[in-house]
Amino acid sequence: MKVIILIIPIVVLICIQLIPIGYGTDIDNYRVMLSSKTLIKEGRYIPSRNFGYPLNEIIMSPLYALGKNIATNTATLILFILSIFIFYKLAMSFKADYPKVITIIYAFHPILLKNATIPLDYIWSLAFVMSSLITAGERKPVISGMALAIAVGFRAGNILYLPILLLVQKNTRERIITIISTLVLSLVLYSLPISYFINKPLNLAMGGERSITLMFRNALGLFGNIGWLMVIVLAILWLIKQLRSRPADRRVMRGNIALTALIAINIAIFVTFPFETEYLITLLPAFLILISQRAPRPLLALLAIAVISYNLVWFDITSTGIKAREGVIISQIEGRKHLERLRSELPEAKIPEPAIIVCALGEALYFDNPDMKVVSLAQEGIYDKTLIKARGRDVFFVYIGDENYISRMVERGYHIYYLPYAREMTLITYGYDIYEYGDELNI
Repeated sequence: MKVIILIIPIVVLICIQLIPIGYGTDIDNYRVMLSSKTLIKEGRYIPSRNFGYPLNEIIMSPLYALGKNIATNTATLILFILSIFIFYKLAMSFKADYPKVITIIYAFHPILLKNATIPLDYIWSLAFVMSSLITAGERKPVISGMALAIAVGFRAGNILYLPILLLVQKNTRERIITIISTLVLSLVLYSLPISYFINKPLNLAMGGERSITLMFRNALGLFGNIGWLMVIVLAILWLIKQLRSRPADRRVMRGNIALTALIAINIAIFVTFPFETEYLITLLPAFLILISQRAPRPLLALLAIAVISYNLVWFDITSTGIKAREGVIISQIEGRKHLERLRSELPEAKIPEPAIIVCALGEALYFDNPDMKVVSLAQEGIYDKTLIKARGRDVFFVYIGDENYISRMVERGYHIYYLPYAREMTLITYGYDIYEYGDELNI
C-alpha cells in the first residue's frame, strides 16, 4: 500500500496541468456539459446522447454551477485517485501475483490519465464496475448490485456486466438479490431519460465508419505498439504456464472465469461500436489481473515502462518506416489548447462573407462561448443539426454536412471553408471530398 500512496502525488502532478484547459478534446464532453447546464439553469432534462447518461449529466450539473471545468475536472480526478485504491483491492481480491506492479500500470495508463480530468463517464463507470466486483466477492449482494446500478446510471451498456457478478457469487440467493437491486436502482436512475424518450423516439442510427482499420487503430491505442508487443509475449507465457500448472482452487477459477467473461463482453461491445479506444477501458483491470498471474515479474516491469512511456512518446509504424509521435498526455495537452484557441479565434476568422465553415466541432464551439450563437435547430435534443452564427458577422458554422446541403449553400453564394479534421469526418460520414467545394481554413 505504501507504493500506491507514493505514486498518487505523481499522478496528481501529471493531471493537474490538464484541469484548467477546457473540458477535453472529445466533443461528447461538451454534450454532457450542455445537458448539465440546461438541467441546473432551466430545470429541464435533455439527454446528452442516445439512451441518456443520467448520473453523469446530473452530477456534473452542480459541479458546473460551482466552478465550471475546474470543478468538473477536479471531481473526476479525485474519483480516479480513489479508483487506483479500488483497483489495488480488486487485484488482491482476485489473487493477482504482483498487485503493486499492475496497480502502477493502472495508475499511469495513458488512456486512464487522459480521461482523468474530463466530465465524461469513463472513470466514474470503471470505478463502480470494479466496486461491484469486489463486493460481489465479499458476499455483499445488495451493495454489489447497487454499485453496478450506479455504473449503469453513468453508462447504460454497463448492465451487460451483471452476469459477471453472478459468476463471482456463490449461491442462488445472492444472485437473486443482486439482480433485483441492480435492476430496481437502474430503473430509478433512468426515470429521467425514460420520461424524456416516451414522447421522443430514440435515434438508434449510430453514425461513423466501421472498419477493420478503425478497429485496429483504436485497439492499438490501448497500449501503443511497443506495449502491445509486451502484452502478446505476456499472454503467450501466461497461457503456457496455465496449461502446465495444476488447476487452481475453485474461488480463483471462478474469479478468472468472471474476469475472462468481462473481457469478452467488453471486446464484443468494442467490435460493435469501435469508435473510441476508451470503449476498451473496462477490460483493462481484468486484463491486468489475469496477465499478472504466473507472469515473470521482469516482463511485467517492462510492460509498465512501455505503458508509462506511451504518455510521452509512441512509435508509428508506416510504409516509410518508424516515426516517433507525441505521447498521449502530451498530445492531450496540445489538443486541449488547440481546441480552446479554435473556440476563441474561429468567430474572428478573416474570410470573405457570407461564408460557411465546416468545423466538426458542434457543442464544443458554442458551449459557454459568448461569441457564438445557435440560430437554428433541426430538432431538439440529441443528434441535432445545429447552425451556429458568429456574433455580428455573416459567418455560419456547421458540424459537417452532406453533399446536397453544401452544394445548395454554394449556389446561394456562400463561401465554403473547412477545418482539416472536418474534411476527414465528411469523407468518412458522407463519402465525398469537401475539398471540391471550398478551401481549407488553417487556424
